[in-house]
Amino acid sequence: MADLRDEIREGIREGRVTCIVGSGVSVAATYDPARTPNVASWPGLLEEGVARCEKLYPEFRKRAGVVRAEIASGDPDDLISAAEKVTRKLGGPGGGEFARWLRETVGALRIRHPQVPAALHALGIPLLTTNYDDILEEATGLPPITWRDAPQVEHVLRGQGGAILHLHGHWRQPESIILGIRSYDRIVSDKHAQAMQRALRTTRTLLFVGCGAGLEDLNVGALLQWSREVFGGSEYRHYRLVLDAEEEEVQKLHPPEERLFAVPYGLDHAALGPFLEALAPPAVKRSAATVLPVRSARSAVARAVPSPRVLLAGPFFGVPAGLRSDVEALWRNERGPHAAVRILEKLRRREVADRLVCVPRGSAARARSESARGAVGARGCPGERKSVAGCTDPDSRRDGGPHRERSRRLAGGALAGARATGSRRGRARRA
Repeated sequence: MADLRDEIREGIREGRVTCIVGSGVSVAATYDPARTPNVASWPGLLEEGVARCEKLYPEFRKRAGVVRAEIASGDPDDLISAAEKVTRKLGGPGGGEFARWLRETVGALRIRHPQVPAALHALGIPLLTTNYDDILEEATGLPPITWRDAPQVEHVLRGQGGAILHLHGHWRQPESIILGIRSYDRIVSDKHAQAMQRALRTTRTLLFVGCGAGLEDLNVGALLQWSREVFGGSEYRHYRLVLDAEEEEVQKLHPPEERLFAVPYGLDHAALGPFLEALAPPAVKRSAATVLPVRSARSAVARAVPSPRVLLAGPFFGVPAGLRSDVEALWRNERGPHAAVRILEKLRRREVADRLVCVPRGSAARARSESARGAVGARGCPGERKSVAGCTDPDSRRDGGPHRERSRRLAGGALAGARATGSRRGRARRA
């Protein structure tokens, strides 16, 4: 199965892979033997819901045994039936008790075992999840969006913004939660949600991590059925990571026309983290800490950095001149908090992370004067609250209009100076 692993690794390196993260990742990352049931799993969350209903509504105790039997069966249809009963009793999706239940269960989950979430983040690929919790947000620093946030979803799918897309909702938006049959009816009949999922299946290579029975539910299961009907003759593959012992059994669940292949990652769940780390290409494995803080444009040029280069302000990234248009496009599209981090991730996927240089914004004036001597070109960019790799940004608290405009004027003057200097030198050489 080494060939399939190589295919996944190549797809990640080329930026073609999107990862769909299931409850198995949250269960492992948040495991606490002192806390039962583990609400990161679908059955565990429902068991806690039944216990809560018994405590709050005595009349529910007569039906609790039936609901628990449905949960214990593990059958997706039975789980959805149990989920509907719990949701209704707690007043979901719009009731306050339902919202409190989500906040006190999945909303309270925190990472205790970070290897797998960190490894997923290090892959540098879009992360989607069927989970309701904040585990991936905690690992990546990215914000959550749900299937109901249509404009934001489109931005993420176009690579114009960084976020964790929750396919089945997020606990902070109770009405986005896909749990019981009514909620499945909502998402299955939502044209935008279904079009988005089909677009993912059509244009991306999907990598399922930590996904179990969730692939048989009414939403993802319907997507796979549609995939069988439409793409049975497709050459492109999708992948599902499984334990070595599960490979044969899981593959039987996915007929050839589904184009979904089981890829074993090890003998036990502890092997998943190292397996994911091995998938990351070398350029993606480098952390943002490899970006070098420097004090001036002159020192940036002097630090054995390839040439020619363009110096971007606000914070500054030094990138090969051939990527100038790509970087300018990123700056136009990546607005808001953490834009610098998202841009860095995209540049890392283009295998130039080891050549990036970060300069504090306070060096803009020095960059201008040194650029006039031909040291480096500069171009102004919108303000950012933080620079990467711990670089201090003395103007970060003052990113209002006047300061932003001042940064643009300084950087624009530096670029003009660099061009004028280059023109004078060219005329001198011809003379």
